[in-house]
Amino acid sequence: MECGKLAAAVVRSIDELGRAADDAIDAEDFGEFTAAVEKEVEELQESTGDAEVAAAAESVLDALDEIAQAAENDTEPDLSPLGDAADELTAICSPG
Repeated sequence: MECGKLAAAVVRSIDELGRAADDAIDAEDFGEFTAAVEKEVEELQESTGDAEVAAAAESVLDALDEIAQAAENDTEPDLSPLGDAADELTAICSPG
């Protein structure tokens, strides 16, 4: 899948993750959401040789790790770093 389409899929998954956080789902369900986003990001990393894309994808994965840790500790996750990383990924993958 090309970078732009995959970045859009990642952003959609992140939006779903945000809604899940707002709905206060349990940690196990939240973990399923983060795993889905991680899979999409890892697919993007594997499909590109672009260093900028790889760095942006790594930022998304780092933010997901922080969210997962917060969920495991029963604290409200800060989704803003994830949104920032997703925005960066989208900007890099957008043509023009």
